[in-house]
Amino acid sequence: MSANNTLLQKRAQATFEMKFCSFAVAAVVAAALLAPLFQRMPAPFDDTVAVDIPLERQELYPGGANGSTIPAALNGAFSPNDRLRAAKRLFEGQVFGSESVAMHGTSLLMIDRGGYVHRAVPTNAPADGLDYELRGPPLYIGPGRPLGFHVSGDTLLVCDSLKGLLRVDLTSGTIEVLANAVDTPEGTSEPLLYANDLDVAKVSLTLTLTLTLTPLP
Repeated sequence: MSANNTLLQKRAQATFEMKFCSFAVAAVVAAALLAPLFQRMPAPFDDTVAVDIPLERQELYPGGANGSTIPAALNGAFSPNDRLRAAKRLFEGQVFGSESVAMHGTSLLMIDRGGYVHRAVPTNAPADGLDYELRGPPLYIGPGRPLGFHVSGDTLLVCDSLKGLLRVDLTSGTIEVLANAVDTPEGTSEPLLYANDLDVAKVSLTLTLTLTLTPLP
């Protein structure tokens, strides 16, 4: 009986070792096949090889030696507060889907999801608790979906998801398409799809855009 138990134990051990070896070989093969996938970017950036992140940059990440703590320490300027509970909703039920707001002098500018530029002017002095009211007919700059926008002087720069980058003269109301395509390193031109937001460097008048170069599914 003891001999049979010993034989069964040896067979079981041999079977386990064979299965473990098979699993180890399969893991090595899988690692060899999958490794390149983690070293390259997904389409359409698959020709770009991923690079290692320098250690000094990794240390700036949350949890790193020089990064923020996990969870973040919410103190000082980042201490929780309830100031926004006193905020007042402006133009609820009047202006729909404005992605941003910009100042033109003392006026607020908003662009709704239908492509209309709305202007709101202050109705009282700041000391009395500044309030605004819509003034004048809105300016239509569609068709398209205006997203981010920025005022520079009397110019309204708009990222439109369909038309690209627009320039609107706030004095005359004229509209101009500044850019609707970008040059690629291959020397071709690609449509400027889904321009999302922008900022203006006042010193050099450089525009910085966030956009996508691939069609949305």
